[in-house]
Amino acid sequence: MALTPLRAIAKHCFECGGRSYKERENCEHIECPLYPYRFGHRPKVQAKYTPIKAIQRFCMECVGEVGYKANYKERELCPNKKCYLYPFRLGKNPNFKKHRVVKESVIA
Repeated sequence: MALTPLRAIAKHCFECGGRSYKERENCEHIECPLYPYRFGHRPKVQAKYTPIKAIQRFCMECVGEVGYKANYKERELCPNKKCYLYPFRLGKNPNFKKHRVVKESVIA
């Protein structure tokens, strides 16, 4: 089963909270872009960012700069390949690319 952006966020937040569901539930980092999605599903109230954009924003902050062009290269070269957010760090869902290729080959 492919890792979705929402699942990646839930796993990341679980790790951030010391691998504790209670800590994830009681998270005090409300300014974190991942906060609304920390349980792995969309919140009832509309969030400021989509899950992919929230991951992108989080990764921008993680590399230390906020500004899309300023740190695109930094996110691209991110050394933490074990991070659950790693596949989504550039603001794209790699699962869709695979899906399109399969669809196009079926159509042809």
